[in-house]
Amino acid sequence: MLAAAGCYRCLKDAFATYETLLAADFQREQLLPRAYDTALLLAAREKELGLPATPWIERATHLPIGALKGEDARLLIDVADGLPWNRDRFGPESAQQFGEQTREASERAREWYAALSSLSPTSRVAAYMRVALACEYRSHILDAKNFDPTSVLSAHPDDALLLYRVGACGRDYQQQLERTFDQEPRFVEANYFLGLYELGSQHSDVVWRAIEPLRNAHEGIPESPALAVQLAAVYLATSQFELALQSYEHTLTLMPEHRDALLGKAMVQSYLKRHAEAIATATELVDLGTFHIGEAYYWRAWNKYHQQQLDAARVDIEDAKKRWYHTDVFTLDGIIAYDRKELEEARQSLDVALRLDARNCEAAWFLGLTYVGLERWPDGGDTFVRARSCAEGAERELKSTLTRIERAEMAPNIKARQIAAQQKSIEESQQTQGTAAYNAAWCYVKVPDLARAKPQLDRALQDPDMKPSAEELLAFLNKQH
Repeated sequence: MLAAAGCYRCLKDAFATYETLLAADFQREQLLPRAYDTALLLAAREKELGLPATPWIERATHLPIGALKGEDARLLIDVADGLPWNRDRFGPESAQQFGEQTREASERAREWYAALSSLSPTSRVAAYMRVALACEYRSHILDAKNFDPTSVLSAHPDDALLLYRVGACGRDYQQQLERTFDQEPRFVEANYFLGLYELGSQHSDVVWRAIEPLRNAHEGIPESPALAVQLAAVYLATSQFELALQSYEHTLTLMPEHRDALLGKAMVQSYLKRHAEAIATATELVDLGTFHIGEAYYWRAWNKYHQQQLDAARVDIEDAKKRWYHTDVFTLDGIIAYDRKELEEARQSLDVALRLDARNCEAAWFLGLTYVGLERWPDGGDTFVRARSCAEGAERELKSTLTRIERAEMAPNIKARQIAAQQKSIEESQQTQGTAAYNAAWCYVKVPDLARAKPQLDRALQDPDMKPSAEELLAFLNKQH
């Protein structure tokens, strides 16, 4: 019954039972095919979940099944071996590690698909492999482009194993995936795909909706780095930094050189202001080489900057600029240059940052400060107006996100923290608007351009923190006129 249930833990327990019975030479001819089928299903499942898989291919290969299944045995092993691994297991290096194997498999996929189509429709393993092959290599298999995965359910209408595999083909088959739980509640791995489907849905609170299924999948199969790193990414996206750090560290206990996990860990440590730890993690990523190097240099520079190591931060940000052409890199480069009083260099970098992303409020703010330092008053005034407008746009987005958080389904304590953090960000954005408006007015007064200064000053007067300074500037203007 365990093998028939089809869930990952069920299959593992079933194979262990078969092994014990085969070692005792009990009903060998009946049990060998079952053990073989179970090993192949485990190989396919582990690839889907980012687990090693290869040991199960080897176990199936070494089972003396040829006399019982003939060429079909070799076909099923080849297909299981040719299915791609979950990318999240290896991160960005997966294409490099398995590129040749994937190319070879995609070339043979059409041949395998035709052979699987000729096998008996009553074979659950053949049906599983056919669906998996069609879903993973559809673009390489002409005959599979019009294949409806649900067609295999006609011979197995309530089979949890096949409901799961059909459901894992994509969001169009989410209904089949959900039906899996009706047939077999132990199918915790189905939660992983449900979480991914939430992330790809049109719901306004997709990130929060994805947390529960992804957490259930991870807790059910904690040995999967793919499940752990995906959960960590969602925690990071929802600013649950301590939980994100735990998940990234869990991933790294499973795969110490997982680049995506190392980058995520460095980011989370940065947000938690664990600067020395973040620098160490980013350095580890730099030393590994090849992937995420630009980002690693950026986060190392960011943390060194926040430790006031301006010279060391400058060295790292220069390395980041060579590898990662991103608005954040040029923003930090400009801020470091500004603090080093290298104003023209700061202006150039911050200008690039804003060309890359016109909504980069931080870059607009520091560019305004840079123009003040350069005594370019009209440019300073215009840039602070831009910074104010940017902060107003950010406030609107933050309020929209706050509404989504308030409507989202999540634990009350987590929701309370999310709401508090969002409200704090909204307040900071409002303060930025008031300060930027005052700075713009001050720059226009220096021109002088009182017509442009007045509306900015009116906005600054509405800000409790800026009101005293704005009143002084207004009094000065009144004396002049």
